Amino acid sequence: MKKLLLELALVASLPTHSQTMPYLAPSNDATGPNLLCCTPVNAIDPHVHSVTVFGGLGDGNFPNLVGASFAGINGGPDDTYVTGSASYAMISGGYDNIDNALAGAIISQHARLYTAATHGLIIGGGNHWISSGDSNSIVGGAQHHISSVNDDNIIAGGARNTITGPGGASAIIAGSQQTISGGAYSAIVAGYANNISAPAIAQTIVGGANNTINGAATYAAIVGGHNNAVSINYGSILGGYDNTVSGYAGAVVAGDTSQVTAPYAVAFGSGRVASWPGGIFYGARNQSTPGDRNNLIVAQSGQTSGAMAQGLSSYGVGDYPAVPYNTAGIARVMIVGRQQHSNNVVAYTGIVVFHSGNGGIIVADSQNWTKEVDHIGVAALPALRSGASDQFALLVTGRASTTIDWNADVQVATVSGP
Repeated sequence: MKKLLLELALVASLPTHSQTMPYLAPSNDATGPNLLCCTPVNAIDPHVHSVTVFGGLGDGNFPNLVGASFAGINGGPDDTYVTGSASYAMISGGYDNIDNALAGAIISQHARLYTAATHGLIIGGGNHWISSGDSNSIVGGAQHHISSVNDDNIIAGGARNTITGPGGASAIIAGSQQTISGGAYSAIVAGYANNISAPAIAQTIVGGANNTINGAATYAAIVGGHNNAVSINYGSILGGYDNTVSGYAGAVVAGDTSQVTAPYAVAFGSGRVASWPGGIFYGARNQSTPGDRNNLIVAQSGQTSGAMAQGLSSYGVGDYPAVPYNTAGIARVMIVGRQQHSNNVVAYTGIVVFHSGNGGIIVADSQNWTKEVDHIGVAALPALRSGASDQFALLVTGRASTTIDWNADVQVATVSGP
């Protein structure tokens, strides 16, 4: 009773002849009063409580409303308001705003908070809408929208940016026509028409234009550049244009039209095809001549425990890089081995010339090896496996009943073509 008397006294103390001053709007819920102000066409659903509405244009054409069905704006869907859903909502400024969200807040113009956008926030700018999710926010800019089914996303500044799909806790900061449609904990910062669509987490694009992260690309990143794409976990691109990374944890560092298809490979320059695991590909292809040319450095390692030949690889035991059909190549090799639990060392240098024909089988044309030192007494010189497959496999031979750890540095130049 005391609460009711207090509300009646407050109503009596406010002007009754004008709606340009705040007054208590009718409510069927006694939980808390609704405060309405400023233009006669502003309105509050009478089945809600603890709502505040200010602003609106005095000519009555662009009211601020809490609790009203509406047709979508700027490509948004329609919203059929559920009576009584918008308690604790607030519109504290601007005009032509509709807030249907539980505890939603708007200070903007031409903004829409949908019934399903609980605790949503729109501040500044205009022509924004949030249609779903909890605690999603838009701050400044123009024509942004969030339709994520999950929570805690934000768009700040820029124009026509979008967060949609199943992701949550993602952000777009500035830029124009940027889209996050899949990832959680992801971000796009500045730039134009960049897109994250991977159903993964913690992806980042900073600047540039028309860059894309898609596929299963958790922890992927693109910094700057144009028309670059990453589609694999831990992949990254730093600048350049028309580059792609599809090899696990691969990277492109500047340059253009390079492809990283092997795990842990890196490319920089122009027209590189990084297909050797762990390889660093560099240089620039002569665009005026047919065929493909590659220059690379790769580390390879392995272990022997007997006098049998064992291949060296850069990514997993027995994982050797494939050489394309119709390729000629030369490799400069340095190999060192150390016997475990001793100071005994073996080391070789070598030059290997090889080719692969139409069948793709690697044939060694020449192999020149120099034994630099051998304190272990291994059974044979290294060799490039020849005539067996399309894989580049350097073989080392150890010593019986002796464990030797091997490491090699391999520099390769190849040319492929018709």
